[in-house]
Amino acid sequence: MQHQIEDLQDIYGDMRGLRHDLRGHIANLAAYIRNRSMGENKDLDDYLDGMEKTVARLDFADHTGNPMLDVILHQIRQQAKRKEIDFSVNFHYPKNASFDVYDVSIILNNALQNAIEACEKVKGARNIDLHSYEKGSLFFLEIENDYDGQLVWKKGAELPETTKAEKRVHGIGLDNIQRCARKYNGDVEIRALSKGDRQVFNLTVMLYHREEKSDN
Repeated sequence: MQHQIEDLQDIYGDMRGLRHDLRGHIANLAAYIRNRSMGENKDLDDYLDGMEKTVARLDFADHTGNPMLDVILHQIRQQAKRKEIDFSVNFHYPKNASFDVYDVSIILNNALQNAIEACEKVKGARNIDLHSYEKGSLFFLEIENDYDGQLVWKKGAELPETTKAEKRVHGIGLDNIQRCARKYNGDVEIRALSKGDRQVFNLTVMLYHREEKSDN
């Protein structure tokens, strides 16, 4: 998995370079053709506009500071868009973080997939909000999303139980998130909130962040 992450980072870097070059080439070509045709060739103008839009699709809306997490958020953003869920992000990966980005990717992927599934059960406007912040040596990830207000807690349980039928194969996402948090002397907190007529599920994940010294 570590090798796959490294490969993905290389691919992501190549994509950024290719996107930059393509955008420059298309802009130069468009300027040249439009100056010569003076708007006489509408089909060509439409074709160039289409090329520009295609290249724009390669742009990632989120720049977290880590390419692996950029890819995850890009995928979640595409899912949310297809399901008409509003997805807002203010997330930044700590510079020189001591924890493994693979563990953070597990946290983000599980939490955001759960948030999308919860939003699908809600009628009307649905929202997912992700943000991160630091307090001293602690790094916090907070995900808040609309849900149908149904949470099942077993007596003495630390985490809510899945509402899906096959509990043996579902509901492990929160367990994985908590396991990753505790690996870094952290934990999770879950709150059910009422905001006007909205029922909101709030998940906060805390990780102990021991900043690694840079080589400089």
